[in-house]
Amino acid sequence: MSQKEYAEHRKVSQAYISQLIKRGQIPKSVWRWEGKNRVIDVVEADRILERTLDPANRRVKADRVEARQETVERAGMGGMDYNTARTLHEQYRAALRKLEYEERKGLLIPAEQVRKDADFAGRLVKRMVSNWPSRIAALVAAESDHFKCEQILRKECNQLLEEISQEVLK
Repeated sequence: MSQKEYAEHRKVSQAYISQLIKRGQIPKSVWRWEGKNRVIDVVEADRILERTLDPANRRVKADRVEARQETVERAGMGGMDYNTARTLHEQYRAALRKLEYEERKGLLIPAEQVRKDADFAGRLVKRMVSNWPSRIAALVAAESDHFKCEQILRKECNQLLEEISQEVLK
């Protein structure tokens, strides 16, 4: 069997088989030259490697492939080909860079800051609207004309809204 075929048989690279030969882990007695190609005695080479290689490293490549495949499956991207995966990767990178750029330009603000500002605005509106009836009750009670009561309420409502917007924008 050729060195390339033997590497495929062992599920390792051809370069790895060359390293084993150079280090003497596949001894000269189990391989020979035929022209420019090394021919390896499969049975004898397998027997020697099973004895000499570290058991923890025997299936490293196959285990790595299985682990990667398992990770891809858990991420929900199992049936994706290389080009699709590469396109998706580049799209995510571009989106991330756009967000980083917008954040640096001040176009984005942290979500926590938005929460704090919204909480502040909500409390302010609640406080000001709660105080509003007692503030205008005397003005409305003094009027018996329906039209004048409505004008007072509209004027006071607009004033309240203006005060709220000024407070929120501080």
